[in-house]
Amino acid sequence: MTDLLATCASLVETDLPANAGEDSRNALPALLKVKPDEAVRDFAVHHSLWGTFAIRKGSWKLVAGRGSGGFTFPREIDPAKVGGPRGQLYNLDDDPSESKNVWNDHPDVVVALSRQLGKIQAEDR
Repeated sequence: MTDLLATCASLVETDLPANAGEDSRNALPALLKVKPDEAVRDFAVHHSLWGTFAIRKGSWKLVAGRGSGGFTFPREIDPAKVGGPRGQLYNLDDDPSESKNVWNDHPDVVVALSRQLGKIQAEDR
């Protein structure tokens, strides 16, 4: 949905004002099967119905919380009460069903993705 604004503007050949949809990117080339010169972005940010954020970059997916974050239960798990990591990290190449949380095994990935997600959130977009 984030890219819908820039994509529609491109479709009708209209320029957007500088402050409109700052984080929106034109996805029209992908819809037309035209390979762009460079990737629009190298990550995707997800936001659940209940406010849980996640970021996907390459084969990694970091979820900034515990629980499903969506329509299934439990929506939230308090790590202080049940132990374990405070978030979720999955390598989707190795584990596409997201069945093994590797948060504690890859602290460097957790730090890098958490910083990137925090920066995106701080930009208030």
